[in-house]
Amino acid sequence: MPAVVGKTATQANIALNSRGFTPSYGKQAPFDSDDCRVVVQKTPPGSTVRPYSTQQIRCVVRVPALVGRTADDAESSLERQGLDPKFVNGPRAARRGRCRVVRSGGGPLARPQADIRLRLRC
Repeated sequence: MPAVVGKTATQANIALNSRGFTPSYGKQAPFDSDDCRVVVQKTPPGSTVRPYSTQQIRCVVRVPALVGRTADDAESSLERQGLDPKFVNGPRAARRGRCRVVRSGGGPLARPQADIRLRLRC
């Protein structure tokens, strides 16, 4: 089993596929395999595993800095990273252009397709 922790999802896919393994990201497949870094590899590197087996791995993407940005800009930035913005307050989508992000939930890294909670001030 090759070591894939720290590699991009693209690099991990290539390393695993070249040895006959299929990577599985579970419910949270990477939106952009070049932005997603592998942080967990279920089978330890160097282990002997059944040929052509599926290998469980998990990757994370960097959450962009959002505080101070407009709601529309923050939403676009998150969606480009494959993340889902969730506004916890504020007006309808048509009126968000004047609002700014004052707080962003979570940390600097998140799993693909994760909900990122945003608090706005309009």
